[in-house]
Amino acid sequence: MRCLNCGKELTGKQTRHCSDKCRMALKRTEAKPEPEQNESEQVKAEQIMPEQAEPEQRITDEQWAELLAEKPDSVTPPRAKPTADTAGLSKEELTSAINYDVAWWELPEYAELILRLLTWTDEQLAGYWLPAWRQNRKVG
Repeated sequence: MRCLNCGKELTGKQTRHCSDKCRMALKRTEAKPEPEQNESEQVKAEQIMPEQAEPEQRITDEQWAELLAEKPDSVTPPRAKPTADTAGLSKEELTSAINYDVAWWELPEYAELILRLLTWTDEQLAGYWLPAWRQNRKVG
């Protein structure tokens, strides 16, 4: 007989593996069957974690270029585009991501913040710190 992991010839009392190392390696690589869920558990799991489709493009390249043309020259242009993931972030999450990254201008969170500053109304931006270039700006 041969070892189920490495294929070496088995000797003596060995029945499936040539060593503990091979036994553990095979045990780690074997796929464990997933426990079956009843219907109500499956529905609850789908409600908590719905299947996500491909992330939709939040804004087209042309729209993004037009919006960036509206920003003042003093504002650092973002190198990334806002994503579907950044759309749902709160102002605190955006600020936190931007504040703790050295290359903040490359983050999609920074792009999302610029998008909000360029497109949202003053009412939508309530609670945000507004830079001088955005204050009293008419949007829409």
